Amino acid sequence: TYPMWVDGLPQYKQEAPKTPPNIILHYVPFKTAWDWLILILTGYTAIMVPWNLTFRNVPGDDSTLYVLFTDSIVDVIFFVDIVLNFHTTFVGPKGEVISDAKIIRINYLKGWFIIDLLSCLPYDVFNAFKPESSQNQISQLFSFLKVVRLLRIGRVTRKIDQYFEYMAASLLLMILSFVLLAHFLACIWYYIGIFDLNNGIKHGWIPRLLLDFDVAKGSCNQQPNNITFIQQSIRSQTNLAYITALYYTLSLITSIGFGNVSATTFYEKLVSILFMLIGASVIRDCSESIRWRATFAGPLGPSEGRATPNTLTAVSPKHSNRGCNQSLKKCSMYATRSRYHDMMASVKDFVKTHSVPKDLAERVIDYVTSTWAITKGIDTAKVLNYCPKDMKADLCIHLNRMVFNEHSAFRLASDGCLRALAVNFNIIHTAPGDLIFHQGESIDQLCFVVSGTLEVIQDDEIVAIL
Repeated sequence: TYPMWVDGLPQYKQEAPKTPPNIILHYVPFKTAWDWLILILTGYTAIMVPWNLTFRNVPGDDSTLYVLFTDSIVDVIFFVDIVLNFHTTFVGPKGEVISDAKIIRINYLKGWFIIDLLSCLPYDVFNAFKPESSQNQISQLFSFLKVVRLLRIGRVTRKIDQYFEYMAASLLLMILSFVLLAHFLACIWYYIGIFDLNNGIKHGWIPRLLLDFDVAKGSCNQQPNNITFIQQSIRSQTNLAYITALYYTLSLITSIGFGNVSATTFYEKLVSILFMLIGASVIRDCSESIRWRATFAGPLGPSEGRATPNTLTAVSPKHSNRGCNQSLKKCSMYATRSRYHDMMASVKDFVKTHSVPKDLAERVIDYVTSTWAITKGIDTAKVLNYCPKDMKADLCIHLNRMVFNEHSAFRLASDGCLRALAVNFNIIHTAPGDLIFHQGESIDQLCFVVSGTLEVIQDDEIVAIL
């Protein structure tokens, strides 16, 4: 049983930021499910755009109508996503939830709006209604503009870390990214083969593939001098051509080539050289990433906090880690992830060991998460202790500049007085609904509100808002 005085404690409830009627919180279940849908459709786009440009750009193909219908649905969903982004909150640089409609729209217009707009335009529909007089030029233009849809991958990768936190999931994501790269290169390899055929080159990898295929079947129907026959044959063997191209690119970028599919023409050799350079670079990055993940295994702290924090002294400084090289930057990144992982594991173990009630446990976890989002895991006091006394005072003056500039109590204070006060200031971050002082308590500190609001409650009524 709990003591009698526990019943008198105020019940903590997470306070959701108050938003206008047409604004959606970015962490509600609907928005989370919607982000997953956009993630899946972006993966579909990343696969189908290069496929359609290379393998399905054939007049009279029966699948053209199906692809057009599917892509139109995807375009509509992407357009709806643009509308939602104009009405979705985001987390500001200080960890606060931005719910002002004007600020949200300006931030989105300055950010990903142009890319999102270009990626959702129905290029296939435009291409279907092109004038016959300029059929080839406009068709090629719209086919090229489809590649713009791949720019959405850059936006999705910024949110991937929120869902793929642990090492196993990160490695799975790395493998999928590698396969996606091989898919892109396979489409390029097939396009090079078709390009050589259109230029009358008969000794490329596509004619040799068809010849080997006919020999394996025991037939000799191949007509090596007939370019039209080769083009028609490869169109009927699309799956074989794609699998062969994917097999070649995977064996090339992984340096496991067997030579049964090789480059013979000028453009095939040129592209193969580029593929090998890309493969070497990707394998190097993957090896370093795996090594650092194995050394500093742990989840990445979320970049967005849900609660709107109050800061009672001064905001924490922005941290800029300028490593000497890429390896040091990765080391610092994974070390930070490891610290966050250890901290959250300790908090969850504490909650589980002491059977903390669910509401209070959510309060603790939300507070730790939002605090980490603001401080980025930086111990300000530890950094200040590295500095000599005079430099420490200068830094404290800078950290608490908002207090000194905005409050009239310090207007006439001398520089020496401000320096002496600044080194004794502490930064306090509070969660929504927390009680700073109880009525009747002795006060041993003086607080200044820098960001957020503070309610003064007397007899269960709000008498002032600071």
